[in-house]
Amino acid sequence: MSNSEKVPPGLNEIKLLIKEHRKEIRQEYKAGVVGIFGSYARGEKPGIDVDLLVNFDTATTLFGLVGLGDYLEELLGLPVDVVSKRALHPRMQADVLKEMVILWGLFCIPAAKS
Repeated sequence: MSNSEKVPPGLNEIKLLIKEHRKEIRQEYKAGVVGIFGSYARGEKPGIDVDLLVNFDTATTLFGLVGLGDYLEELLGLPVDVVSKRALHPRMQADVLKEMVILWGLFCIPAAKS
């Protein structure tokens, strides 16, 4: 591996980086990163991208969502997909919750109506 090739961060490093910057994330973007899901959470294909479930304190704009994504991409050094907790499709909830690595806070979704 050449010096220009950077080793992608592992799951524990990503968790630590996000936790170390949660104050800035909360203040600047009015959000908290709830957890990591997708390939990183499952231990598959690390270094491709990171899927993060985020809880915004208030409704956010597209600019807020993109701004947070850009901030996290710079922080982590790899592409980030930010998914708002409010925008999580009901059909995806069970899969996301099953594999999610929780960073902080509680993640509650109302029970599905039968």
